[in-house]
Amino acid sequence: MADKPTGRLDSWKQIAEYLGRDVRTVIRWENERGLPIHRIPGKKGHGVFAQREEVDAWLHGGSQEASRPRIGVLPLVNTIKVEEEYIADGISENVIRSLSRIPSLRVMAWSTVAGFRGTAGDPVQVGRELSLNAIVTGRVAQRNGFWQVHMELVDPTDGAQLWGKEYTKPAMDIQTLPNQIARDIVSGMDVHFGKDEAARLTTNRTVNAQAYDLLLHGRYYFNQFTAETFAQALQCLQRAVAIDPEYAEAYAELAQCYVFLAVGYGDAAPRELLAKADAAARKAIALDEKLGEAHCALAMASVYDGWDWKLVEKEFKLAIESSPSSPMAHVGYATLLHALCRTEEGIEEGRWAMEVDPLAPIATGDYAFALAIAGRNAEALKLIQQALERFPSFSNMHYMLGVVHERAGRYEEAIEAIQKTLAAGMMHTIPFGVLGHIFAKTGRREKAFEILSRLDELAKVRPVAQFTKALIYAGLFDTKAALECLEKAYSDKSPWLYMLNWYPWLEPLRGEPGFIDLVRRVGLPARPDV
Repeated sequence: MADKPTGRLDSWKQIAEYLGRDVRTVIRWENERGLPIHRIPGKKGHGVFAQREEVDAWLHGGSQEASRPRIGVLPLVNTIKVEEEYIADGISENVIRSLSRIPSLRVMAWSTVAGFRGTAGDPVQVGRELSLNAIVTGRVAQRNGFWQVHMELVDPTDGAQLWGKEYTKPAMDIQTLPNQIARDIVSGMDVHFGKDEAARLTTNRTVNAQAYDLLLHGRYYFNQFTAETFAQALQCLQRAVAIDPEYAEAYAELAQCYVFLAVGYGDAAPRELLAKADAAARKAIALDEKLGEAHCALAMASVYDGWDWKLVEKEFKLAIESSPSSPMAHVGYATLLHALCRTEEGIEEGRWAMEVDPLAPIATGDYAFALAIAGRNAEALKLIQQALERFPSFSNMHYMLGVVHERAGRYEEAIEAIQKTLAAGMMHTIPFGVLGHIFAKTGRREKAFEILSRLDELAKVRPVAQFTKALIYAGLFDTKAALECLEKAYSDKSPWLYMLNWYPWLEPLRGEPGFIDLVRRVGLPARPDV
């Protein structure tokens, strides 16, 4: 932080300079984190000031963020049939989703706590690793047509039980359990919240039992993150909404599934899949406008279709407001901020995603990618190496490692890492583009053309993003071919065009009139350095 001679900071600009951030970020910190800002009576807009002592206290433990209890809900121990593990996981994940709607809590995401499945889950060790204030453990069993769930709230400092309860529900009523458990956990933590927060833990309607079971099945498949399991998730969720056409959560999950299929995990054209995602998300919002997952899905779908960036930002903000601990919303919003050239805000939002999902490969990989693009290679490399120790088989992480090496000029290491990703059968084709670009950049043009030929062969059996080929042609300094690929991507409503400003591999094109015009048509701001 810069030093100030007096205790008062007399404008947004001074406050931002003191904190080492831009003005947009500081304004968000006031709204979302309780940064102490004072307003001058009678002045509008910029009539603000802050006391340096109050800002320092906020930074060093007095902030709203620092005072929010951190809680982790470990996967329920499954004592039922192996093939019904999706039910135990579903209850755990739904409890997390319910708690994530409470702004006064910081809840670890499912993708982080799932890594402790099948272990005794020593609360002291887990609490230390995740820096938690409380841990929820439990087990689930089925007897005589009834579900029995035992839950405990544990103090991770000494392993002492703070609260415990046994729940017994007939199979038809299992869907009411997560919100009930979440309410009891909040009471056990002695967390006080108002009527609006309490309403977030109220079950609005009872859905068809079979549709609820299909939703749990769909989420179970979705969380495995492979092309095959995305297809299985899609089938489950399509059946769920067919059985219960008023099931908002199922529509929201269906929309997110379509989005991931569109960005590379499916075989249909992205434009077709994103149109379906948009429709499903809007249906979910019409049924339940408070559903954060639906707003997040609409933001992710619309970003690729209408280029309405104000709508996209609005939807991500609504998603975060409804579910403050949703890592998907924070990751998506971070990507949007980078696309809009708001780098510092994007990095900060990525750090927020890491706060709630510190052990998940997606949040870690995306954050490290952003750091690498911003030139913070040492930080990025450390994160990737830590993630690879935990997730050595997660192929996307090798791609991210390759990007870190490429940005640091370690081209041979970059090639080796990205080739590992491609050998593992990663679905989306952007790593091909980065690899081809590296070959071109290092004078191995024949290798770059080989990648282009591989993409042409691949296009015979599944969609290949024209954006991918543009990255390679940009490395070859074939401006005409690169722009032709990007125009085809525009016609296809490619989900990758929002990266036009952000991806450094398009640098050779930035001054070209055709590229500048494309950025304008996509609705992105002109980069300040162009």
